[in-house]
Amino acid sequence: MENFKNKTPEELNKQLGRAEVFFGNKIQPENIREELLSLSLDEIKKHYPKEYQSYFAFLQMESQLFNFPDMEIYNKKEKPTISRLNARTRGGGNKINFLENSRVVKPLESSAEKKISDKASALGIGPKQFKTKEGYLHEEFIEGTSLLTLEKEKCTPEFMEDLGRKFYRVLKKLHENNILVNDQILTDDFGKSHMILDKKGDVRFIDFGASIDLANFPNISDEEVMSLMRTDPYLAFQMFNILNAPEEQQKIAIKGYRDKVLSKIKNKQDLINMKDMQLLNEGLSFLMSRLPNAQYFVEGIKKEL
Repeated sequence: MENFKNKTPEELNKQLGRAEVFFGNKIQPENIREELLSLSLDEIKKHYPKEYQSYFAFLQMESQLFNFPDMEIYNKKEKPTISRLNARTRGGGNKINFLENSRVVKPLESSAEKKISDKASALGIGPKQFKTKEGYLHEEFIEGTSLLTLEKEKCTPEFMEDLGRKFYRVLKKLHENNILVNDQILTDDFGKSHMILDKKGDVRFIDFGASIDLANFPNISDEEVMSLMRTDPYLAFQMFNILNAPEEQQKIAIKGYRDKVLSKIKNKQDLINMKDMQLLNEGLSFLMSRLPNAQYFVEGIKKEL
């Protein structure tokens, strides 16, 4: 920020432009934008405190992201743009748009997410992972299409059946490597999905924030038990109170779930089958009413079983 006054009007204009892209709106009226470019940082703070707070916060975030480990700057003359990610479809965080590709930087949602994301990346199923900082994921942004945004003309019986087969093969590969996605694997009524069809037509999975590593099941952490509770339909109306309860009450709820639910599950495959069946049924109920030939997607899954 000390270099603010040393920037040329052109550099400031570009910097302000990147901030406008990030916030999704241009500063209006135009004469205010021009005035901001002519003021010092202290003057902006005095006369436009709201704009100053947003601008300053953006500059701090931009500096942190551009200095992230392994964050190559492809175009030295013009910095990449930053945009927010939809929390429901991409797990939140920020997208850094380079000329050649895009990256994602987002806070970890669980202590297991980094390890699971690395494993899914190595399998060629999840986003490629890059060097990162503690507490964050730094990964590729997979350009692709979610199920609900598929062009209806494309959804022929043959296409949907092939898609069902691809989906099941990828999901099975995750299971074979002890990964339970444990979140909406197809889609919900808000368009949230952890499955995406990339530009090559391959099925990929994104956002492993709620996923669980079952390598040592039934020895899973309280955090992982809580993740299972979040996606349990029988607890849908109780989770808000549980999540906002004091720690001791949360521990009681977790112990109760271990004793009443998890203790009755014989092995990790039974848990996988239970959660997948629940989430598949939820997703398929939405697909059936929104995409043509969705029944052939189910047929594709059945042929892989």
